[in-house]
Amino acid sequence: AGRTPPSTPPGGGRGRGGSRGAMGDSGGSGGAASGAAPSTAPARGASRASLLDQRKKEVKDAAVVASLVKTVYAEAWTNRAGAAMSSGYGKQVLKKKLCHIGDGDKPDGFDPSACQTYRDVDQFLAEPDEEMFFDAIKAYVVTCVVSCRVAKEGSQKLQDKWTDFLDDYPTVEELEGEDVFDTIRAQVTICCGMNAAPPLPPPPGGGPGAAAAAGASGASGGGGGGGASVINVNTYKPKLSAMPKNFESTSQEFRHMQSWLTSDVRNHTKEAVSDACLMQLRIKDELELWFSNKGGHTPADWAALSEAEKINKWITERCSKLNASVFAKEDYIAVKNYQQEATATVPEYLAEIK
Repeated sequence: AGRTPPSTPPGGGRGRGGSRGAMGDSGGSGGAASGAAPSTAPARGASRASLLDQRKKEVKDAAVVASLVKTVYAEAWTNRAGAAMSSGYGKQVLKKKLCHIGDGDKPDGFDPSACQTYRDVDQFLAEPDEEMFFDAIKAYVVTCVVSCRVAKEGSQKLQDKWTDFLDDYPTVEELEGEDVFDTIRAQVTICCGMNAAPPLPPPPGGGPGAAAAAGASGASGGGGGGGASVINVNTYKPKLSAMPKNFESTSQEFRHMQSWLTSDVRNHTKEAVSDACLMQLRIKDELELWFSNKGGHTPADWAALSEAEKINKWITERCSKLNASVFAKEDYIAVKNYQQEATATVPEYLAEIK
């Protein structure tokens, strides 16, 4: 499989991209992740047409969608140590929560008791069960976010595996082909710091989504005048996975630093490393000392190095002093003797033997 996930959410400028709660409920004690039912739910006797119209407005509401995307970003990206862990999480969500749309083959292990089947996208949007509808929408957002991370940070092998996995879910392709989900894809693009987002037209009839989109346009320097808002992403915040307060072994410390080397090169900054070492001041002090001594380089050689090159050299030098060969045999024996419990997921298994 030579294909790779898109560098932006799928759909050619769109995305591939799922917390329990209502699309319209992003605040209060329940929050977007709480599982509360939408306050705008139609009456029980409402017609399918009115429900379909309401759902289309919800998934086009930029403010509501942005809140959901931020929640998913924290779950699928921020709280996962790397792209592989994110993809493992994404696979679990799709298997448990993503519905089936269309007449294509259902993925292996599809559970009809947990996931509905619909003939088309409109029937899905008119699903009367709020929780079932929201779970499926969230699963799609998870797909978008994970696709972005795999494209940015994953190896070619991981990208191929993720793409092959998505190919077994025709629902993803069905949702990608629908303009009604453009707002979701655009908000994922913004949140994940991918390419500049496409214009976001305000939802029909105004409302909070239109106000938020207009505000974002003004904040981005778009200036006066009406029309569709344009949200541009021009900044990137370097970030590396934070070190724990205590390392259980030298090998854990070694692997954590190695994971930094494989992250996006834009994260290879002194500030990002310092922030990641807040719980390990000893290592942070070592970094400061190394920089103050210019890493043992001459002033001219030091000045010729980019910040990312300096960080890579520091990590490589430090890892070389951790005697990887000493603990490699211990790790091999531990992994060989470890038995995975039947209820453990693959991400849990990988975290356990790491």
